[in-house]
Amino acid sequence: QLPIVGCAFRKVWWDARKNLPAACYVPALRLVVPMDAKSLETAPRVTEEMDGVYPYEIRRRMRVGECREVELTSVSEDSEAPRMLLEQHRLIDLDGDGFDEPYIVTVDKESSQVLKLEAAFGPDSVKMSEDGDVLDIVREVFYVKYEFLPHPDGKFYSIGLGHLLAEL
Repeated sequence: QLPIVGCAFRKVWWDARKNLPAACYVPALRLVVPMDAKSLETAPRVTEEMDGVYPYEIRRRMRVGECREVELTSVSEDSEAPRMLLEQHRLIDLDGDGFDEPYIVTVDKESSQVLKLEAAFGPDSVKMSEDGDVLDIVREVFYVKYEFLPHPDGKFYSIGLGHLLAEL
């Protein structure tokens, strides 16, 4: 897909269940980033569309405490049909101190219920002043971007052969 679309992503994270690092391919059409963002590190929000998550997987996550207990309302005749989750890596000021902290918010698209809210930073990522004020928080970036050809206008998403050959 990289040569045709022009852009692809790899998601890398620590899988606590397996106690191992994990990685997966994320198509560019499933990762939503503002077009004017210069990089994944500086984007105010990055949203991954996680399609095909079965309700039994969500219920397992609820049982082990990975997700909040919510009612998964059925939107189709099949109550076990796969669902779409939206995982958004964003900056939010939850504590009201005027400083946006990096968090990961996972939402069930069909029910609009927040399943999970977790910090996207660790204790070593917070830089404090001598007065105890937060100066900076370095957020963890889970995605690696692969480009075919950079966008000529400096936009976030790169271009591929599909863009170049469209006019032909």
